[in-house]
Amino acid sequence: MCLVNHPTINTTHSWRQAVSIVFKHLWISVAFFVLVLVTAVLLVIFAPRKYASQAEYLVRLGHESVSLDPIATVGETMGLHMTADSVVRSTTEVIASQSVAEKVVDRLGIDTILDRDPNQPLSLLAKAKQMFQNLDPISDREKAMVTIESGLRVHSPNQSNVINVTYFSSSPEQAHLVMQALSEVFLEEHNRINRTAGAFEFFLEQNDILLERLTAASETLMNAKKRLGVSSIAGKRGILESRMGETQAAMSENERLLATSSGRLKSLTEQLAVTPESVVTGATSGIDQQSTAVLRQQLYDLQIREKELLSKFTADHPNLQAVQRQLKEVSDIFTKMNLHDTQTSRGMNPLHQDLALQWNSESANFAAYVAASEVLSQQNEQLGKSLESLADQENEIFDLETQRDVAKAKFEAHALKLEQARLEHELGTKAITSIGVIEEPRLLQRPVSPNKPITLVLGFLIACFGAAVLPFAIEYLKDEGEMSQHVVTQVSESSSTLDSPSTMDSPSTSNRSSAAEVASLRSRIARHSGHGLIREREPGQFESAER
Repeated sequence: MCLVNHPTINTTHSWRQAVSIVFKHLWISVAFFVLVLVTAVLLVIFAPRKYASQAEYLVRLGHESVSLDPIATVGETMGLHMTADSVVRSTTEVIASQSVAEKVVDRLGIDTILDRDPNQPLSLLAKAKQMFQNLDPISDREKAMVTIESGLRVHSPNQSNVINVTYFSSSPEQAHLVMQALSEVFLEEHNRINRTAGAFEFFLEQNDILLERLTAASETLMNAKKRLGVSSIAGKRGILESRMGETQAAMSENERLLATSSGRLKSLTEQLAVTPESVVTGATSGIDQQSTAVLRQQLYDLQIREKELLSKFTADHPNLQAVQRQLKEVSDIFTKMNLHDTQTSRGMNPLHQDLALQWNSESANFAAYVAASEVLSQQNEQLGKSLESLADQENEIFDLETQRDVAKAKFEAHALKLEQARLEHELGTKAITSIGVIEEPRLLQRPVSPNKPITLVLGFLIACFGAAVLPFAIEYLKDEGEMSQHVVTQVSESSSTLDSPSTMDSPSTSNRSSAAEVASLRSRIARHSGHGLIREREPGQFESAER
């Protein structure tokens, strides 16, 4: 009989057969359905409740994320850019960090976190759980931290600055208590880690040091100015240059006046040399005395006029030449008079006296101009030396002013950083942060686990599916077992036939057919070898049949 056409191997169930299979194993389906529903109901009734306390925070791009720490700006800096997503991720990591969990344990206590009473004996379930945990013993503090980490859920939606934090526990009071402590610790930790500890004290100390340096540099500069007698190098240089300019202008003017006085004095000297000291003051003759007096007066006037013009103009001046001609004519007329019978009287020449007075006055002026020239020269030389000395003083004052300015610039820069550090310190002291609390932790009495509707619906669906599939699975496994047993029997019989001596000595067509059937069976057995019911023969066991 060919096993390929065995009814158990190639079975196509009709609807009638399917219904018969269901009714055949109906009690198993009903039992499975009832068992699953009862399990779901018991799970809803007796499963441990879990309660949740939730809080929501808004992460804003505040002072902590967009400003640079004063310590970070000491020295060279480079541009940094923090996005809102990176700030939210960093804040999420802070909430879920072990540091926050550790501080919550320190704040609430280990017994509160583990929800145990030291005076109350442990139940059997708690003792069994404790024995299981003692396989890898850890401290109670670490257990409390693990409890917080396992019950904490931190979630932030994409493209959102809102962080949702939920803590699950076996009692609503404990969930609310832990969530409240965790919220407080998180805000404190966020405030702490976003500010550099000791920055204000550091800049305050540096500010005192730089202030001392600035004061010392200012005092050194002031003492140097007092020692050199200057308050401002630029001001003193301006004064000296102004005085030197005035002195040089005065020297030029004095040289001009000195040259003029020298020429005037020379002219007066020449006039005195040609002017007689005495003149005839009176005479008695036959000539009209009045005419003689008039003629003599004209002569005197012309002589005085000539002297005045000589002091002002050169010898070739037309006015001077005209006066000289008139003087010559009057003098000739006066000389030609016959005064033999005249009795004369002589006296001081007024013209000579006037010229002498002018010469004396001009001599005094000339001496004054010479003395002024010497004084101005000395003053100009002294001002030049003062400017040269001021150049050396300027280098010293410039170095001291540079040191003072550098110390002042450093002090002002650190003063700004000190103010920033002071503001950071005040913000940290008053716990001012950019984290906004949208929802404070609340005490919720409604458990979040198990979810009764979902549990019952899921149990009902599993019960229905299992009750419908279980009869067919049982029937399939039963058919597979029977088929495997039948195949093993057929293989054993075929192997015995092929191994007999008569078959090996006289091969025939039937033997070749049997060998083909055995090969087909072996391939089918190989497909079902996963059940572990049949082991393949060693290679070469069917070589005689093939021959």
